Amino acid sequence: LEVLARVYSCNISSWRDPAIALLNPDAHHLLPDQPIQVGYMPDTAGTSSIFFDALTEHNPDIMESSAGARCMSESSAYHLRDSNSRIVAFASATPYALAYVDYADATALDLQVADLANGACEGSVRASIETIDSMLKSMELLDGENELASSTFSSYGTALKQISWPMVSYTYFVIRSTSTADRLREGTTCDTVRATLKLLIWMYTSDTVDATIRSHGFSPLSTDLK
Repeated sequence: LEVLARVYSCNISSWRDPAIALLNPDAHHLLPDQPIQVGYMPDTAGTSSIFFDALTEHNPDIMESSAGARCMSESSAYHLRDSNSRIVAFASATPYALAYVDYADATALDLQVADLANGACEGSVRASIETIDSMLKSMELLDGENELASSTFSSYGTALKQISWPMVSYTYFVIRSTSTADRLREGTTCDTVRATLKLLIWMYTSDTVDATIRSHGFSPLSTDLK
């Protein structure tokens, strides 16, 4: 993660950089003597939030400088794209490219995904449903009253397990907090409210839903978090 942080703060610019070679001792002679073409998305993108929050969590001294964001916008080796699909297209079509994308798109499009050293063990960790699930279980998602903590979107905890993928967050489903007439759409009845509740319960408890989520590159939350 330190090397990625240095790439995205404009401190590493070549595939032949000694820091990259050190992480790839068996393939350092294969590293091209070429500049890294770095793809990134706007700060408002959820994928960017997860990616940069993780880099900052593990490398605050490197990432909490405004110089990194400024250099990315000014350097010809850094390429801004406004969506996951466009960052995928950039990475697929650009020689010597490096970019970040959500795991679901990476697996669906059979992209080459780098293993990462998570700082908890020697060697590296490969992105998978299992390593994502391991990270979710080690994150500090619950507060003292067993409620989702307000800072969980960027809280990665300190108990990284050896098999944990170090860039993880969760998505959520938003529903109205009351069922009074002024909070419901016109034509909504108690029956539709009950049906919506039954749908949500099914989504959280169905083995079919669990299998479908996994097949699309997502890791269902563990039972205690549901």
